[in-house]
Amino acid sequence: MDIRRYLFLYKMHASRLRNVFNIVAEISISLASLGSLFILLYQFGYSLSPQTTLRLSEYHNHLLLLFFVGISLRYIVQFDKIIRERMLFTDLTIYFLLIGSIFSKIFFTKVMADSLPYLDFFSNRWFTYGLLAVLTIIHSSRQVFTVIQHRIRPSLLFIFSFAFVILTGTGLLMLPNATIHGIHFVDALFTATTSVCVTGLTTVDVATQFTAAGHIIILLLIQVGGIGVMTFTSFFALSFMGETSINSQLILKDMLSEERLGGLFKVVINILFVTLFIEAIGAYLIFQSVSGTLPGGTSEELFYAVFHSVSGFCNAGISTLSGNLNDPLVQTNYWLRIIISGLIIFGGLGFPILFNYIKLLRHVVINSFNIVIGKQKHYIHTPHIINAHSYIVITSTIVLILVGSLSYLFFEYNNTLAGLPTEGKLATALLGGVTPRTPGFNPTNIGMLSPTTLVIMLILMFIGAGPMSTGGGIKVT
Repeated sequence: MDIRRYLFLYKMHASRLRNVFNIVAEISISLASLGSLFILLYQFGYSLSPQTTLRLSEYHNHLLLLFFVGISLRYIVQFDKIIRERMLFTDLTIYFLLIGSIFSKIFFTKVMADSLPYLDFFSNRWFTYGLLAVLTIIHSSRQVFTVIQHRIRPSLLFIFSFAFVILTGTGLLMLPNATIHGIHFVDALFTATTSVCVTGLTTVDVATQFTAAGHIIILLLIQVGGIGVMTFTSFFALSFMGETSINSQLILKDMLSEERLGGLFKVVINILFVTLFIEAIGAYLIFQSVSGTLPGGTSEELFYAVFHSVSGFCNAGISTLSGNLNDPLVQTNYWLRIIISGLIIFGGLGFPILFNYIKLLRHVVINSFNIVIGKQKHYIHTPHIINAHSYIVITSTIVLILVGSLSYLFFEYNNTLAGLPTEGKLATALLGGVTPRTPGFNPTNIGMLSPTTLVIMLILMFIGAGPMSTGGGIKVT
């Protein structure tokens, strides 16, 4: 009788208990995320003594436990939603890594060290840093998206998201380890803003004012700003949420300029994949072009390649060299100018255009493969793969590139291009015609350009890039 009574009471209060456990879970995860964020920033932003570092490692253990409690409770009370996650396997993998890290660092440290030495990576501090960072990003994005499910205007959300990233970037750039001799708040704010809004303007010399950590912060700000902060947030949120409200889907539809609600997650995945794929190819080509020419060895050249590939595709125009692309170290590297120009063009077309032509490429490849294996005798044309919008953007872009590059070549032939070899004139003219339309890389000493070239640059700057691209301006359409 007592058991039945308890079951009856449990059923009566089950909903209330679920809500309490859910609140406890979300509070635990929020506290762990905020704590991880502040501790990681403090750890990497300041020079710490060994005693402070040891104390922070103890805080890491507490944060891992807090994450474990919160996530475990969330699995219990939201099981029906979690099993519908798009990346459930990844979520579970991270959870088991969290358990392994807790066992290795807190409960069974000696046992795992003696009996399971091949699992010693669980106690590695860099593994802990990475795990805390991943957990913070995933669950912060998920909780932000939960807030979005309440009625928030897309325009306000867009403004607040950019303002948040800019202010966060400003704080990061003011950390002692981010700069050589410190930086003024206004300069940090301007640098963060120009990175997120990908303008190419700077008030300080990025090469000499910032450390490697500062350059990494700027790189991340450029990447987030170029693709869009809501794209990143949406990826993590949609990946690790079982379901989203209609209101949040409508907001995301507006943010991504999509016509349909269905397939929003696929659009976000495509944006991230295409971006990283093009940037990876660009980084490889840049690395090959600068290999053996920069001081600092392979690691410096590799970072230079990654930074400038992201800066080029995202139309940021920021460089880690004082002279930008006109720096003496890369001044005569004409292949570099061509590669950067290609990245700028791809980034400036816009993701809908890139997806449209990827669809055409896939259609051609499938047709060709079917012809080779004998499945079909001739090419089967599918009409309207390339839509009118794509034709307008591509045509406008080609015209603007030709007009800008040929004008630069004509008016600067006996001025800033004088004395350069033919390939140097052509590469510089190409970059000079492409870069004004938002990235702002320096193909030469801007102060020496002729007045006519400057006027043409002003017009190209006003026009800008394509819609839904990483560039700015009033757009080529």
